[in-house]
Amino acid sequence: MSVTINTAAFEKRARGEIMEKLRDCAVIAVATCKENMPRTGEPSEPGEFPHVDTETLKQHVTFELDGRNLTARWGILARTAAGRSLIYALYLVTGTKDMAPRDFLTLTKDLCWDDWKKILGVR
Repeated sequence: MSVTINTAAFEKRARGEIMEKLRDCAVIAVATCKENMPRTGEPSEPGEFPHVDTETLKQHVTFELDGRNLTARWGILARTAAGRSLIYALYLVTGTKDMAPRDFLTLTKDLCWDDWKKILGVR
């Protein structure tokens, strides 16, 4: 008696399930990031999520999936952000000589971490 395993079908199904989980993680990250960027009219404090005036920064928070490499990226992506939005986001994350950082990417990661672990089945 012999058993034949269709590894191509298994790999396709496994990749699909992994990509679905990565997509769920990215969707949560984008939503969490945008939800925490208030439109207050007041400047944010160092270490907080940036406050937005025009919504441009929020509009450029997005994600992309790469099924070939089984990866998801989220944030202000070069492919979707106009040059100025991308530079502005970089300055917010890293700070400048005149402004302390408002690292919204790390803040988002910290808020999402437990949800991501549940989705991915990681302890």
